[in-house]
Amino acid sequence: MYKVKFSTISDIVFTFFSVFIISFIILNYFCGRINAIIISIWASLFITTIVCFFIIKQSKKGFLTKKQEKECSEVLTALSFASQVKVCNLFFDAFYKKQLSPEKTKGGIFISAENSLYFIKFSFDGITKTDIVKFFNRLTGSQKAVVCAQAFSKEITDFAQRFNG
Repeated sequence: MYKVKFSTISDIVFTFFSVFIISFIILNYFCGRINAIIISIWASLFITTIVCFFIIKQSKKGFLTKKQEKECSEVLTALSFASQVKVCNLFFDAFYKKQLSPEKTKGGIFISAENSLYFIKFSFDGITKTDIVKFFNRLTGSQKAVVCAQAFSKEITDFAQRFNG
């Protein structure tokens, strides 16, 4: 079942009143006030219905249900407490099955795509400056750098920015 959020309701109400006011101002100039009100209400209902369908369709598209969010959180917690070798093997096998040609190292997994180099490290400790340096040393020419980790401290983010990453 789809639960309607307050933001969705407020977007729909805002759309209705915006369309009503704009159409009323325009139509009031061309026809009488009563006709302008009636036509504006119908136009507002029509456009709001269309907008409502688009908003609900978009909001259903990419979000997880509460059950899925809970499962995702549990999996992330379990992976955080698992050994680095076990997690690295798990991700390596998954990427290998998807034929992404991963390369396993002690610090994590490297995946070289068309114009990008991906570094994946999943651990409770997060990523370190040493990992960032090793990663940026592997970049060639015009490759883009993509680092995937569970947590980035501000210090690590600032350090990576110095490499134009």
